[in-house]
Amino acid sequence: MANKEMYITNFTSSGNEISIDSLLDENSEEHKLLMTIPIERCIAYAHHPFKVGDTSDLASDMKKYGQKCRITVRPLPGSNYGIIMGHRRVEAAKKAGLPEIEAYVIEVSGEVADRLMIESNFIQRHFLSRVEMARACKIIKKYYKGNSLYKYLAEKLGVSLATVKRILYLSQLDDELLDLVDQKKLRLGPAEKLHLLTHKQMRDIARLIRETGVKLSLEDAARLGTADEYASIVKLWNNF
Repeated sequence: MANKEMYITNFTSSGNEISIDSLLDENSEEHKLLMTIPIERCIAYAHHPFKVGDTSDLASDMKKYGQKCRITVRPLPGSNYGIIMGHRRVEAAKKAGLPEIEAYVIEVSGEVADRLMIESNFIQRHFLSRVEMARACKIIKKYYKGNSLYKYLAEKLGVSLATVKRILYLSQLDDELLDLVDQKKLRLGPAEKLHLLTHKQMRDIARLIRETGVKLSLEDAARLGTADEYASIVKLWNNF
């Protein structure tokens, strides 16, 4: 990544440039304000692309030993705080019945918050599904263009450029279609072929899959790219 992309100049609490790596380091307190925040004031990230999963074990651990790792948040209107890093810890704390949680508060722009949220998950998670990768790409691709996006994703996800291309196809899908992929009602291969459809067409396809239970084949998905083929396939499905 280019040096100018690695530094953040709109961190409002300091006039100095701050490395994104220093903000990702949960052991570093530099440029961070440590606070104890009421748990109900912690607001989940809008369109958070990653699954929180089962937090029962973590909740049990927090109830027994307390909070081991602080979360990272940024101030929001109304005395609330938007979670940047630590969604699982917040959910576990709620499950454990903890009224408060320790947090590092940082004042950053929406772009920086997006990048921190996504990169922290890329680093910490041992496994990400293709749908989680695609949802993350919907956010991060706003900040990278052309080859820089491919190189960034290949490096951060540890995948080939060919795989990045397939993930980016998925990132163009409507959320309803991605939900169906997540639910195993639409296979990855056919889903990737649908990236050229309009959002209305994608929603139509999602509705038909939900209502009919039809399994979209790779061949049908490829044919859906043309208007005539799309109309004929949808008509056929409506007859189920």
